[in-house]
Amino acid sequence: MLDLQGTGRTQKILGRKKDGSIETVNGLLCARKHAIDDNWKKVKRAKNLFAFVSSPKIYKQDRMKKRVQAWCHVFRKPHKMLPKNVPSILLPESDFIDSSLITSSSPRSYAYDYFYFTINSPAGIKNKGLYTFIDILPTLNKMKLKGLVIVYFPNNGKRKNFVVPLSSKQKTILRSSKPFLKYHWGILDAKGMDRCMSQCRFGLFPNTVDNSPRIISECLSRDVPILVNKKIHGGWHYVNSKTGCLFSADNIREKAQFMLDNKFEAKKYYESHFGFDISSRKLAEFLNPIFGYEYTHMCFKAFRERLTKI
Repeated sequence: MLDLQGTGRTQKILGRKKDGSIETVNGLLCARKHAIDDNWKKVKRAKNLFAFVSSPKIYKQDRMKKRVQAWCHVFRKPHKMLPKNVPSILLPESDFIDSSLITSSSPRSYAYDYFYFTINSPAGIKNKGLYTFIDILPTLNKMKLKGLVIVYFPNNGKRKNFVVPLSSKQKTILRSSKPFLKYHWGILDAKGMDRCMSQCRFGLFPNTVDNSPRIISECLSRDVPILVNKKIHGGWHYVNSKTGCLFSADNIREKAQFMLDNKFEAKKYYESHFGFDISSRKLAEFLNPIFGYEYTHMCFKAFRERLTKI
């Protein structure tokens, strides 16, 4: 997904007309993340500006809040996070992902019970729920569940141990968990992600301040169910009895057992409610009346080829 979309803080937007033709929407800019340095120039010059809340800082910048004319968010209670007088919609970037945008060819063959993606930096703690993962590990270990832990940043994979602050108790838990865990240090390409997910019964997401959890969407698009921290900022709206369940520290055993005991229809449910076609149409329906457009679908400029297939 990031290979195609890139990591830019702003994105140009494409619109699909009723006659099927596609054009770059003149004067419209999307802010994805909080602005820094020269990025402010683009934000200031934009005639029309809307934002995806793909960074936990973007909606805290006063200059950004004054400029943004519409918000695509992840929140359960957006009125507590976003300006009340500005239009908003529950529509994170992760909603656009589906099986048409990812590699999905590996056969399902279970070598592990779950996978967990994290980062070897403070963001692994704040965003990816590393401390929560360590807290629930003793329970998962008692259940004899085997986990695949992908530490995808730093990308080079040369360092093969955690450098983030860990208490002596946390270090002890990780040492005692070695028989149950396998680590991959460094980034995975699309085929690698597909291979890892296909080997696991479910994806584990102890994430908290994660505003556009694309890995959750990739997981569901590969028909892998999800076990998600109920405190997560974004991604909670994908979870139901068809896709998995939410957990907290005090019920992790019950919820993990639920994941093992039940059958799910993760991809079928996800792609009937989310994905590129549905979400690009939803974005157009949201932005059209705000800016005076008449597009049938809208998306990031990087997805031109995919937009032509609607």
